[in-house]
Amino acid sequence: MKIKLFFSTWNNENRINTTFNSLLNSNIDLTKLDIYVINNHSNFKIKNEYRNLFTLINNETRPDWSSGHLSRSWNQALLHGFKDLNNPDADIVITCQDDTIFKPNWLNNLIELHKKYEFIQNGHGDCFCSYTPEHVKKVGLWDERFCGISRQASDYFTRCLMYNREKTSINDPGHKRFYNPIFSDLNQSTSHLVVNGIRGIFGDNTYPNNTNNTENIAKKLIEKKYGYVIHELSSNTISKLPKHTLIENYVYYPYFEKNIYQLKEKNYLW
Repeated sequence: MKIKLFFSTWNNENRINTTFNSLLNSNIDLTKLDIYVINNHSNFKIKNEYRNLFTLINNETRPDWSSGHLSRSWNQALLHGFKDLNNPDADIVITCQDDTIFKPNWLNNLIELHKKYEFIQNGHGDCFCSYTPEHVKKVGLWDERFCGISRQASDYFTRCLMYNREKTSINDPGHKRFYNPIFSDLNQSTSHLVVNGIRGIFGDNTYPNNTNNTENIAKKLIEKKYGYVIHELSSNTISKLPKHTLIENYVYYPYFEKNIYQLKEKNYLW
């Protein structure tokens, strides 16, 4: 089995070092992973002992002073990870923010969970997501019209439930989003849940500025796509999901997205 692990980072030496330290101490065989770092800032630093563990992908055209664009980073990971959905270069692609902490045996737990689910989310929002190529063929890529670090996960998780509901597991206590949870105790008061060895840690302000403009754009886009602002995945919310988005969607990478199922039926221009 071939597994690719992608981190997205932005100007945070302490955070990426902490993440790699937890990865090294999680008692897994790192030779089972192809590891990549998608770097979004010109100031990239990491301890020398971690340098040989990963391939660096520099987004050199992105200005240091720009706001975050996580949808684009996750799509870059899926493109580099699978390359071709009909002849994928990996069995599983994992996307992580640079504050993900790995616990012992996390990888074996994840592989076991993928026997049942094609998409597994854990932690806060899009901190940790794991995909099979079949899931991406059913749901598609992240919507890059979400041009900041707000609501892109809400949109993607909603489409997971629209197009691949039974094979999706969402475990996001910070946003009270749960569907096919992989744990029995839904402790929604816990902001940083530890589940099957993976959790997100937060608390500093080193992310790029998420301006009011990007937040307003994201909120209006959600409303346009679904008719209302989706946040929690309640039974009432899920029951109101449309068969496809209410506005047109756009193909950004036709050489890759051509293998996504039913693009026209999903209201893509195709």
